[in-house]
Amino acid sequence: MARKKSTEGGGSSLDLLGVIASADSSLEILTKSQVGKIREYIPTGHYTLNASLSGSLFGGIPSGRIVEFAGEKGTGKSYLCMDCMREAQKMGYTCLLFDSENSYDVSSLDRFGIDTDKLILKQTNSIEEIGGLISKLTTNLKAQYEKQLASDPDTEKPRLMIVIDSFGALTTTSGIDQVASGEAGKLNLTKQKYMAQVFRAITTPLGQLDIPMIVTNHVYVDQGSYVPTAKAAGGEALNYNASIIMMLSKAKLDGKDAISDKLKQESEDLGIEIQSSGCIVTCNPTKTRFAKPIKSKFYISFFTKNNPYIGLEKFLTWDNVGIERGKILEKREYEKLSDADKAKCRKFDALKDKDTGETAEKYFQPKETARGYVVKHLGVSVPANKIFCKSVFTDDILELLDEKVIRPNYELPSKAEMMMEEDIDLSEGDSIKGAFDFSIDL
Repeated sequence: MARKKSTEGGGSSLDLLGVIASADSSLEILTKSQVGKIREYIPTGHYTLNASLSGSLFGGIPSGRIVEFAGEKGTGKSYLCMDCMREAQKMGYTCLLFDSENSYDVSSLDRFGIDTDKLILKQTNSIEEIGGLISKLTTNLKAQYEKQLASDPDTEKPRLMIVIDSFGALTTTSGIDQVASGEAGKLNLTKQKYMAQVFRAITTPLGQLDIPMIVTNHVYVDQGSYVPTAKAAGGEALNYNASIIMMLSKAKLDGKDAISDKLKQESEDLGIEIQSSGCIVTCNPTKTRFAKPIKSKFYISFFTKNNPYIGLEKFLTWDNVGIERGKILEKREYEKLSDADKAKCRKFDALKDKDTGETAEKYFQPKETARGYVVKHLGVSVPANKIFCKSVFTDDILELLDEKVIRPNYELPSKAEMMMEEDIDLSEGDSIKGAFDFSIDL
């Protein structure tokens, strides 16, 4: 039997890792295994939400994990599902959508840019049916993957995303039978039991095959608690099996997005009454394993496509990415400023003059009340309601923002930070003495 030198003394000890790994062919040392590693992240179509989910603008839904979006009606749960499915398809994923609310159709899916030829839609509200289908599917996929892997070591795991919209609308076969027999009001305690059983059965296979799952859920107000609290429906099943739980809330978009407001007004001028131009969705992480629990916000407009850059404006500073609210000053205007105001300004080169071809020397002056943002790489000032575009948020700008702002603030502590040991500064003699001064009155 293999033995290795002990780290405690001069003797030897069993090669415990080797012994355990040899007990079963399915056991592997973690560093040599793909189990437990996130293969990739699927974007959500909203950069701020990506950051809250994964700690990076370029992250999103982790593969092989379950993510729950829970909220009241109108908080954009189905919108988010469609955004995620579209982005997943761009990465080569096939999507399996379980629709328990009869809320999807070809036209709405097509409008969100989803390739319906690569989408499988199953309308069902039976938790047993969903559990059985997913269990059978993962079993078959795993068998086919392992068979192909034996002949081709480079075989990739299946690119599949599963979406359940929504968990709160699911019931059991016995619940459906009760309605059919006219006993809908009869107490049925089987739903929570089946929910927990299904998710216990499917969570591990999903992880083994790197299949991400998105689950939406309803919320209700728990009046039994000391302070009425919004809770997700369906018992505790998802609380334990989901890696990320996002609670969604909403506010009106009216007055916040100029384009949506303008289009709404144009409709109202024609005598068409519209209640709202859209909503502002706030995502509050109540469970997270990949980032610090930081809220994110994005807009859902009923008139325009969802804009992925909404919410990033609050992170913009001149020193970080060369974009900030303020105005551009000519050299002669800069020279008239006081020394204190000059110290706040930043010199930069604006765009070349179209007539002379010369690059003008300009100055950026920060001003919170300014109507626009000065964009250094464009050399111009852009109105505040028009900065949410690719020209402003270029790939380079997004990478800078991710490196300098998002990851340092959203990512969980690094290994170095977790291992850091705090010590007492003995040079602060008086404060140290004071901190440990105490007496016991006998």
